[in-house]
Amino acid sequence: MKTNSLYIYRGIKFACVVVILLYAVSVSSQNEKRRDRTDSLSSILQEIKTPGEKLALLREQVAMNRQQKVEALLDKEIVDIAMQLDSFQIAYNTMAELSRYYYNRDMRDSMLYWYAMIDTISRQRKECPDALFTAGSLVCQDYLWAEDYELAMNEAIRQINLADRESQIYGQARGNYNLALIYQVVGQDSNAVVAFRKGLGWLDKNVDMQMLELQFLSDMVVSTLRLNLLDDSEELLIRYENLLDTIELDYKKKNYVFPALYYRCLLYSKYSDLYTRSGQLMKAHDYLEKASVFISDSLSGFVKYAYYQSEALYYVKAGNKQKALSAIDKALALEDDLDMMNLKMQLLRDCGQYQEAIRVYKKMLKMNASINNEAFNRQITQLRFLNDLNDSEKQLRELAYQNTQIAAKQRQLIHILGTVFVLLILFLVLYHFYSRTRRLKNELLSEKDSLLESERQLRLMKEKAVEANRLKTIFLSNISHEIRTPLNAIVGFSELLVDDSFKEEDKVAFASTINHSSELLMNLINDVLELSRLESGNYSFTIREWDAVMLCREILSGFENMPRPEVKLTFTPSVDSFLMNTDRFRMHQLLKHLLSNAIKFTHKGEVNLTFEADTENDLVRFIVTDTGCGIPVDMHIQIFERFEKLNEFEQGTGLGLPICRLVATHLGGSLYIDSTYTKGARFVFIHPCNLQITKEPPSN
Repeated sequence: MKTNSLYIYRGIKFACVVVILLYAVSVSSQNEKRRDRTDSLSSILQEIKTPGEKLALLREQVAMNRQQKVEALLDKEIVDIAMQLDSFQIAYNTMAELSRYYYNRDMRDSMLYWYAMIDTISRQRKECPDALFTAGSLVCQDYLWAEDYELAMNEAIRQINLADRESQIYGQARGNYNLALIYQVVGQDSNAVVAFRKGLGWLDKNVDMQMLELQFLSDMVVSTLRLNLLDDSEELLIRYENLLDTIELDYKKKNYVFPALYYRCLLYSKYSDLYTRSGQLMKAHDYLEKASVFISDSLSGFVKYAYYQSEALYYVKAGNKQKALSAIDKALALEDDLDMMNLKMQLLRDCGQYQEAIRVYKKMLKMNASINNEAFNRQITQLRFLNDLNDSEKQLRELAYQNTQIAAKQRQLIHILGTVFVLLILFLVLYHFYSRTRRLKNELLSEKDSLLESERQLRLMKEKAVEANRLKTIFLSNISHEIRTPLNAIVGFSELLVDDSFKEEDKVAFASTINHSSELLMNLINDVLELSRLESGNYSFTIREWDAVMLCREILSGFENMPRPEVKLTFTPSVDSFLMNTDRFRMHQLLKHLLSNAIKFTHKGEVNLTFEADTENDLVRFIVTDTGCGIPVDMHIQIFERFEKLNEFEQGTGLGLPICRLVATHLGGSLYIDSTYTKGARFVFIHPCNLQITKEPPSN
């Protein structure tokens, strides 16, 4: 079921892209009249000087160039003019269109940028526009299709809370739609139907959102059919068909092209599925025939899978096993699904094809074994994480005990200071009475000096204790902020795992989310422990003589399959071989992190590792250069601080670069960013060559 759900919703995204591309092709090939209109607008734009008139013509050009490369340029120009004219609603809507443009092109960073722009400007102006929820919905769905369920759920709930707080009807509809899709993907159809109905309730208050309502109905009927809510499914399909007729007629009047092929085929397939389930086979066959008209090679795999699935169910009910098997084979050619394979096995067994049925059964067993192994591995990882979490809790208790001890020592210090003050008074009285005795005077003065020195030492100890307590508070604040999100996901879904009301498929999805969150938390804890060991001096370096060029090649070999196809990973040594004294493990740790950071933020171009030997100064340089997004100059120092990240939307702990700088320092070298390089980021690690070799203990 999970495989089927993921395939369906990946298909939805792909189908949306195909629909948009079909729309663009239809518009471009409609007739020469539109091309003439575009050329006419371009010539008029060159003559117009009034920003308001230019804005109207630019928006008309955008409407004629949907999802074309020129659309992004036109939209950005519209944003600039709208901001100059204080037309913020136009600016918001255009930014949302840019988010949609980059969403369809799978360019997440650019999509997030325009979403953040809408959010920032609307916060400054204390507004809550529809465009904020349009762009936010795209971000949420992008996380969902990438199987980042935690990020998708957080974004959907954040949008719902914001819409409720601002009484924003469009935002409430969009937020509930996103939430329903998430429930649908993880197999919680009952919750999905509740969220769909709530969103439709908001849509009923605004009749202008026809395309959004069409999306609601198209996706909601999938869950109602799964739950066998046949009456509800029929009502949804009738409403869906009426709305589709209205939209097609409206587009035709406006001389716009509407891609009805996708929607009609899906509608008739679902009608056939509905009537097959209710036993009305004649109606099911009629709608199946209507849907077959739209089946072609150009249609998306998602729609074809839905058609073949409905066809298989119909022929099973009609008793035509051969045609049912043919439809199942066509569906399985698109995606391996356990339910379809089980249905095929039963049909083969009924037809007496036992060998073929056994072959299908073996394949099902193999798939089930693979799924079970993955689930077992996730459970083992979870248990390991829980054990590490218990260790962390023990460390926190020890830290609390140490804080109590420090507080007790502070109280003792106050008592000691009070005692010292009383003693000073007594010594002054004695000094007054025995002032004639030089010996006693000298002893009293010596004791006074000793007590003053003790007071100064105690004051220094108190100041150090206060500073340590302040640093501890800052550290706990940062670490609690970083672990809150994955820990909340782990605790929440762990509680759901023991709830017998959920299906096994749901628990597998919950376990997957827990595994993902535990990996994030494990990386954070490992980085914190490594940073703590380096700062406290509880570490060891093993210095040996190594070939620096060979070390670099070993490190690079671990990244052969990591870069994106558009990213080239290269190595530029100044010599073929160079022997130097270093710690092999720490060198791997430092250079691997610099290279992984460069690959992570480089989407196109090159990541280069350069080795330079400076024999005159007895040092070597390791230089990691990329053509990624780069680091602003004002962040060059700040980026080496704890928990500091260049992009808060990117996953990571923000501890890697501080660890790298500490390792470089302990190796007697340095790590810095080359501010003269502007085509990306360039990190330079300087390593001395004359480190003392570690002496090994004698072997027995």
